Amino acid sequence: MTKVLMLGDSPVMETGFGRVNRKALLAMTKAGMEVASVSALQREAKETTLPVTQFLPEPNDPQGLFTVIDVIENKKFEPDVIYLTGDPGSVAAYASVIPARIPVTAYVPVEGEPLLNEGWRAVLGAIDFATTTEYGQKIVKRDMGIDVPYFYHGVDTEVFNPLTDEDRAAYRSRLGWDDKFVVVCVAQNVRRKQLTRLIESIAVLKHNYNQKDIVLYLHTVPFQNYWLEGWNLPEVAAGMRVSDSVMFNPLMSGFGKSVPERGDMDVPGLRELVGSADLFVLPSQVEGFGLPIAEAMAVGTPVAVTKYAAGWEVARLGQGAGLTVSDWEIHKSGVRYANVDVNDMAKTILGLKRDPRRLQRMRAAGLAAVPQFNWAGFEGYIVEQIEAVRSRHEAGSGLSQQAHSGREEAGS
Repeated sequence: MTKVLMLGDSPVMETGFGRVNRKALLAMTKAGMEVASVSALQREAKETTLPVTQFLPEPNDPQGLFTVIDVIENKKFEPDVIYLTGDPGSVAAYASVIPARIPVTAYVPVEGEPLLNEGWRAVLGAIDFATTTEYGQKIVKRDMGIDVPYFYHGVDTEVFNPLTDEDRAAYRSRLGWDDKFVVVCVAQNVRRKQLTRLIESIAVLKHNYNQKDIVLYLHTVPFQNYWLEGWNLPEVAAGMRVSDSVMFNPLMSGFGKSVPERGDMDVPGLRELVGSADLFVLPSQVEGFGLPIAEAMAVGTPVAVTKYAAGWEVARLGQGAGLTVSDWEIHKSGVRYANVDVNDMAKTILGLKRDPRRLQRMRAAGLAAVPQFNWAGFEGYIVEQIEAVRSRHEAGSGLSQQAHSGREEAGS
C-alpha cells in the first residue's frame, strides 16, 4: 500500500484547495492508498468520515513546517510519497523540510508572472508537478522552459447547481435581500483578495451614485487578527459609512470558520448564498485558479473578475465581466500583482445592475461553461503521478536522482 502525506489545505476544510484536496484524497484512497495530512490553516481536529489521518500544527508553527519534520522524523507517519498543493512559495517552503529520500509530486497554481524567484524556480525544476490553468502552463514554459500539464479544478455540480426560481425567492426573503441588488464575494480575508477595494466600490455606489439598494455580502471571516495582511473588515466598512450595506455571515466568526457547501432554509450553505445573489465580484490581485468563480457560474450567478492571470481565464470562459487594472505592484517574489480601479469596479457593478439582459446572457454562458470544470483529469493525473514518482524513486532512475539533488540545492 502506498502511503501519501498531503501538505496544503486540509481535505476536511471548506477552502478552495481544501475541496481540491478532498477530491485528491478520495481518488487516492479509491486506488488503495493510505493518506495523512498536515495543514497550515487547521487549528483543531475536525470530525470527519473522510479516510485521512490529521496532524495539526502548534500555534507557533503557522505553516506546519515543524509538524512535517516531527511527523516524518519521528515516524508518526512514514510516507512513500509527498503530495503538495499550494502556490510556488508554499511549495518551496514545504520542500525545504522534506527529506530528499522522499519523492514529491505537486499541484501548483501559478499566481501571476514572471517567475523570477530563484528558490521557487529551483524547487519547481526539481519536482514533478502540474498546474491549474493554461495560463499557468504558458508562464512555466516561458519563464522556466519546461512543459507541465494543466488540469482545471472541478465543480461538484451535485452540490453547486442553480436554485429554482421559487427557492431563490424564498432564500432571498429569508436573507432579507428582497428589493436589493446583491453583490457576493467568496474569498479569504487576506491582502491579495483586495476586499477593501470592493467595500470602497460599494461606498462609491452609495455615496456618489445614490445606490442605496446595492448591498455586498462578503463570504469571509471578518477579522482574523490581520492574518496575511488581512483587515478588520467591519471597521473598514464603518469607516467608509457602509456598515448597513456590507453583510457578513455570523457563522464565520473565527479563524478558518466556514459554512456547509449546501444548506437549507435554517442554515443556508455556500450554494444557497451565492445562488441567491445577483452578481459575484472578485477583485483579487491575482488568482491561481479561482474555484469560487467557477462555483458561482455553476449556481447561475454572473461573475466579474480582475482582468489578469488565471482567474480571468476561468471567468472569460463564462463571458464574465472584466475589472480594469489601474496599477501594478511587485510582490517580494518579483511577481506582478494587479490592483483594480475602484471607480471602474463601481461602474461595472452599476452597469450590470442596469442591464438585466446582459446578466441573463452571462448566467447562460456561465452555466454552459461549467462542464469544462470537472475533476476527472485531475484525479487520474494525481493517482498516476504518485505511483510514477514512487516507482522512479524505487528504481533509482536518473530523473528521480536529479530531482532530489535539485531539492537539496533549493533548500540549502
